Amino acid sequence: MKFAEIIDDSWDLTMKKVIHEIDGIKDVRRIAHDADVALDLTKIALQHLLYYDSILMIDLFLFGNVYAPTPSIDDFVADRDGLQDECANYVYINGPRLSNFYLCRLFTSLCTSRTLKEWIKLHLDQNFPVLNYVDVRRFIQFGVIKGLIYRVNKYAVSSQYLASLVTGQSVQIDRGDVLQKYTDGQHCFDQITVEQNMGDAKIMEQLRQFQKGDVEIIYR
Repeated sequence: MKFAEIIDDSWDLTMKKVIHEIDGIKDVRRIAHDADVALDLTKIALQHLLYYDSILMIDLFLFGNVYAPTPSIDDFVADRDGLQDECANYVYINGPRLSNFYLCRLFTSLCTSRTLKEWIKLHLDQNFPVLNYVDVRRFIQFGVIKGLIYRVNKYAVSSQYLASLVTGQSVQIDRGDVLQKYTDGQHCFDQITVEQNMGDAKIMEQLRQFQKGDVEIIYR
């Protein structure tokens, strides 16, 4: 959908400003900042667009993210409904176009134990410079939107905190208590990032304040 073709003077000014900043790359906070609109109002505008199926909301793209194939990857490998050419037209960078076999190879090599950064290095080590041919951000977007891959989220689990929830006894953690409520295995790192304004490295640093061996990181 091209918003420029449907916006008219009757549209709310806030909505116009928010729409102008939607580019498939910016996160919600960045859209709010660049549109000079309060974050809460930006969220309301985006929820309105989402309700009417005018936009899709997907996870922020980061090279530290982990993705894995869904059963629908079989449809891509079988090239049902011309999925391979559709993907190629969306993700290939200007230059020599590779065989669609490489797109299958790229999707099927995503797994729960490998970040995108590690995935790129894997292919570089196999003499396939992914970044020379493929826009990785668009590649991942295509896979997620089509249901071919899913985001594998990261969770922290504290054995002591889980035990304290059962017994009702509190657990004291030096300088790490701000994250304690997130260590029950039900809150992914993305949620911590949004609510505590922390990056991955800062979260891990805080979790190291817990007793040694207490916290495990799980992916699902």
